[in-house]
Amino acid sequence: MKSIAYILTVSLSALLLFACRPSAVEPVNTKPDNRQQEHFIALNRYLLERDMILIDNYARRNQLKLTRTPSGLSYQIIQHGKGRKIKLDDKVIFAYRLSLLDGTVCYSSDSTGLKTTYIGKGELERGLDEGLTYLHVGDSAIFILPPHLAYGIIGDGKCIPPRSCIVYHIRIDSAFSPTKR
Repeated sequence: MKSIAYILTVSLSALLLFACRPSAVEPVNTKPDNRQQEHFIALNRYLLERDMILIDNYARRNQLKLTRTPSGLSYQIIQHGKGRKIKLDDKVIFAYRLSLLDGTVCYSSDSTGLKTTYIGKGELERGLDEGLTYLHVGDSAIFILPPHLAYGIIGDGKCIPPRSCIVYHIRIDSAFSPTKR
């Protein structure tokens, strides 16, 4: 009886030892071939064109005369302030209302308070960070960010759905160099 238990133990140990060894499988090629790359490029172009059409339709409905930057940010300065121009590294304090193209308000400084940020430090959506550098203290503006400059393909997990163009209404309250207070 002891010999049967011994044989079973040795057999089971050998089975487990050899079953858990990694096999000599060749690695999977994860680099996309040219056809896949062309497909992804075409898909990205299509999505970007679609986003620009949605933004243009929004501008037409709301009678906006938008300027579009090379990155895809669309904006219009509504009211010009008399303050200094915002620069990279500035600390900026601003009021905002963030909504979707259908008008649904997602976030607002009315409920969260004024936003404070440092320009160019990656604290904001890329499009908003870029847009603020076009403004002066006292300016009011509208920024429309396509998904690639906003919350991307996943949204924010709360109010902003995946692949959403977003609209920021901004009013700059103050801006100053971080070394000056």
